[in-house]
Amino acid sequence: MLKKDWFLVISSALLMSLAYPPFPFGFVIYFALVPLIFALENKGLSDAFKIGYIFGLIHIYNDVGFSYTGIVTHYRGDVKELTVPPEF
Repeated sequence: MLKKDWFLVISSALLMSLAYPPFPFGFVIYFALVPLIFALENKGLSDAFKIGYIFGLIHIYNDVGFSYTGIVTHYRGDVKELTVPPEF
């Protein structure tokens, strides 16, 4: 993979993550996959798999992190309570 492909995949995954709550950029979803399509252009099966896997890892990592923070702060009020182990 070239540096250009890395940039396209990372930018596509970050744009895709911006389209989900808590960010108010839902319209970005219509353009988020365009860089990924350019990164997949004229690639073989193994390179396409690597690109898709990296895209998925970055997007899921961001999406789960934002969801976890949103759920915890909504129901518990403070993220620190669950992330810091209790002292005995």
